[in-house]
Amino acid sequence: NGWDDFVELQRAILRLQTTLDDDPRTASRWWTWPFDWRSVWFGTRTLADGRVAKTYALGNPLIYWMMLPAVAWTLVRWWRERRTLAFTVLAVGFFGQWLPWMFVDRSMYLYHFLPAVPFGALAIAATLVHMMERWRDWRRVMAMQYVVVVVLVFTFFYPIASYYPISERAMGLRMWLASWV
Repeated sequence: NGWDDFVELQRAILRLQTTLDDDPRTASRWWTWPFDWRSVWFGTRTLADGRVAKTYALGNPLIYWMMLPAVAWTLVRWWRERRTLAFTVLAVGFFGQWLPWMFVDRSMYLYHFLPAVPFGALAIAATLVHMMERWRDWRRVMAMQYVVVVVLVFTFFYPIASYYPISERAMGLRMWLASWV
């Protein structure tokens, strides 16, 4: 393919993204994504034994809910202590992948936030390492406990991320927010 094909492909992508007519019932605004307020439903299957398998695009709430405080703390450390390239990359990567969505008018979904998530997770990791290195008191213990609880929450939500059949009651236990239902 030549340059003309590339340009036409870019035009087609722009047309699709600006004229997309989809079902906005599961859409969410860009500013809600770090709070994990609305998941994206992909499928449901009910088995003969009454179990249900559902797939949601849902972030680990304990990671998503800690991203903004961790990125903010990383920025404070960048400003006060050391203006390292690593902290700059974390901030530019997180906000550069997330904030441009504020200018998009069409329906948007939680999965549009995914490119920012690794940078937010790295900010959480940098914050936890800072807590572990700097303090030997309850904050160090809290950092270790946070990692354990994140793993447990991942395990708890795994059935709805993997289409694994579970009971309706078990499914209800995983719907922490009304907007996830």
